[in-house]
Amino acid sequence: MAFQTRLRHGLRLLAGLSAVFALAAGAQPVELNRAVWIPEAPAGAPDWSRAKPVQLPDDLIDRHEAGAPSWYRMIFTLPSIPAASQSIYFPAVYAQLQLTLNNHALGGTGGIGERIPRSWKVARIFDVPAGYLVAGENVLMIRAGGDGLWTFAPPRIGDADQLHLAYSQKIIATAAGPLAIGAMVSLLGVFVLVLWIHRRGEALYGYFGAANLMWGLHTAWNLLPFSVFPHPHNQVLWTATYAFWVSLLVIFFIRYTGRPYTRLVRFMWGFGLAGYPMLYTAQAFGSFDFASGLWRAASIVFVLAGLVIVTRFAWQQRRVDSLLLMATGAVSASFAVRDWWIAQEGSSLNPVWLVPYAGLAFLLLFGWLLASRFNRDIDALERANETLNQRVAEKSRELAQNHERLTRIEQQQAALEERGRILRDMHDGIGTKLMISLRSLERGEMGSPAAAELMHECIDELRLTVDASDQTDGDVAGLLANLRYRLADRLQKAGLEIDWRVGDTPLVPALTGSAGRELLRIVQECLGNILKHARASEVQFETTHDTRANEVVVLIRDNGSGFDVESARSSGHGLNNIRLRAQRMGARLAVSSSPGGTEVRLAFPLGAPTVIR
Repeated sequence: MAFQTRLRHGLRLLAGLSAVFALAAGAQPVELNRAVWIPEAPAGAPDWSRAKPVQLPDDLIDRHEAGAPSWYRMIFTLPSIPAASQSIYFPAVYAQLQLTLNNHALGGTGGIGERIPRSWKVARIFDVPAGYLVAGENVLMIRAGGDGLWTFAPPRIGDADQLHLAYSQKIIATAAGPLAIGAMVSLLGVFVLVLWIHRRGEALYGYFGAANLMWGLHTAWNLLPFSVFPHPHNQVLWTATYAFWVSLLVIFFIRYTGRPYTRLVRFMWGFGLAGYPMLYTAQAFGSFDFASGLWRAASIVFVLAGLVIVTRFAWQQRRVDSLLLMATGAVSASFAVRDWWIAQEGSSLNPVWLVPYAGLAFLLLFGWLLASRFNRDIDALERANETLNQRVAEKSRELAQNHERLTRIEQQQAALEERGRILRDMHDGIGTKLMISLRSLERGEMGSPAAAELMHECIDELRLTVDASDQTDGDVAGLLANLRYRLADRLQKAGLEIDWRVGDTPLVPALTGSAGRELLRIVQECLGNILKHARASEVQFETTHDTRANEVVVLIRDNGSGFDVESARSSGHGLNNIRLRAQRMGARLAVSSSPGGTEVRLAFPLGAPTVIR
C-alpha cells in the first residue's frame, strides 16, 4: 500500500510539472499520457488494490477482465485557474468513455455496454464548465468499456478554441472529407456507367465506372458511424470488396493500353472474387488479421503492376491523357502503400487515410478527359460542319446550274409543244379550210365573195390562236373580250346580236398556259353551230362566280331552234369535241337545248391548275 501511495505522489508530481511547463511556454494544450489503471470491482467502484501505472494509449483488450470496465486516473496540476475556456480533447476513442473531473460529471461518449464509436465519433471533445478546474491538483477519472473496445488516445487539456480547431480538422480530414469524396466518386461511377450503358462498345467506361462506384461505396462503408454488417462479416466483406475494387482498377489500366494481357486479366478477376471465401476461411481459423494484411499487400502489388503497364504505355504513346492516367495511378499507389504501412505499424490512432483522397485525382482526371474529348468532338464537329457547308455550297451551285439548264430545256420543250399545238390547230382548222377552198377555187365551185369570206374566217381564227397564246394568266373576261373583239363584226353581219354579261371573276388556274385556247375553241365551236344550225338572232355571254361551289361559270346561250342533245352525242363530232376540250381543262360541261334555245355551261373549279399535254 505504501508503494502505491508513493507511486501516486510521483505521478502527480510529474503531471503537475509537465502541465506547469506547458502552460508557461505559451498555454499549449497538455497531453495526459500517464495514468493509473484501476480495474472495476463487482460493485462498480474502482478496485484500488490492483491499481498500476500505465502509459497511454493502453490496450483495453488485455485489461478487460470478464467484461468489466476499467478506470483510469490522471492527475495534472494548474498554478492557477485559466482565464480562457478549457476543453478536453481525445484525437481517437475506440471505447465508450465516461469522464469525471474533480468529482464533477463531465460527460461521456455513450453507454458502457454499447458498440464502440466509429467514423466522426472516433474523435471527441468535452468542454470544461467554469468551476470544474481548481488551482493546484486536478483529477480526471475515465471509465472505459464498450462492445468491441480497444483503446483511446491520450487526452489533451487546454484552450477551448485551439482544441476545437484541432477537433474540427481531425473530423474533416478523417471523416467528412473522405465521405464527401466518396460520394462524388460514387456519383462519377454512376455517371460513367450510364454512359457505358448507352455506349456498350466502350468497355473502358464500364470498368472505370464500376471501379469508381465500388471505391466510393467502400469509402462511405468504412466511414459510416455504424457497422453495415454484424461481426465478423463487416470486416471480411470490407477487405474483400477492397481487393475486388483493386482488381477492377488494374483491369481498367490493362484495357486502357489496348493490349490483351489475357492471363493477367483472368488472374485479376480470380483474385478479386477469391477474396471473399479466402477471408471468411481465415476468420474461421482465427487468422483474419494476418490474411487481411496479406491480401491488402497483394492488392497494392497488383496496383503497382498495373501502374507499370500504364507507365510503359504512356511513355510509348506520350499522350497527355496517358501521362495523366499514369500520374494519377502513381499517386493512388503511393497513398495505398503509405496507408498499408501505417495500418501494419499500428502506432497511429485514427490516422488520416490518404487513399480516399486519391479519388480527387481520378475526378480531376476524368473531368479533364471528358473536357478534352468534348473539345475534340466540338473541333471535329466544326470541321465536319465546315466541310458540309462547302459540300452544300458546291451542290447548291450544281443544283442551281442544273435547275437553270432544266428550266431552259423546259422552256424549249414548252415552246416546241406550243409550236406543235399551233401547227396542229392550223393544220386541222385553218389548213383544212384553206385546202378545201383552194380545191373549190381550182374547180370553179367557189366564187370570189365566198372565198373572201373564208379568208376572213381563217384570219380571225389565226388571230384568236395568237391572242389565246398571249393570255396565260387565267383571266376569263380577258379571253372572252379578245374573242368578242375579233368576231363581233362577223356575228353582226350574220344577223346575230351579242348580249354581253361578262364581268370580272377570280383567275382560273385551269386556264393558265395553253388551256385558254381550249376555252376559245369551245366558244368558236358553239358560235359555229349557232351560225350554221340554230337560226338564232341573239347570243348571250355570261360569267359568274359561284362562291358556294368555289368555281367560275361561263354561260353561252342562244334563242335558236335547239337540237336533240342525246342524238348529237351519238352522231355528231361537235359536241364530243367540246366535251373533250372541257375534260382537258378540268371543267364540268353541261349542255341543255330546247326549241327556245340552247345553253352551254362550263364550270371551272378554283383549284390547282390542270396541265395540258
